[in-house]
Amino acid sequence: MNVSKKQIQEMFRNYTRVNHSLIKELRAIGLKVTISKGNHWKIENTMTQKRAYIPCTPSDWRSGRNVAKFIYELVSVK
Repeated sequence: MNVSKKQIQEMFRNYTRVNHSLIKELRAIGLKVTISKGNHWKIENTMTQKRAYIPCTPSDWRSGRNVAKFIYELVSVK
């Protein structure tokens, strides 16, 4: 997965909820996106088995930044 931190931050710049276009973008960078119980989305890197859960609707203005950080950690190799 070759995606920069800036690209991921741009995906979640105006994050108000998970929508179809956001799901398409996440799948395009190689992540598996599924709905889990409790109104959260499960984002999984199938190569490393790392996963993150994000809310369907954010609670405050920082949510997009926080989610972008989680997604970057999923796709970055450490």
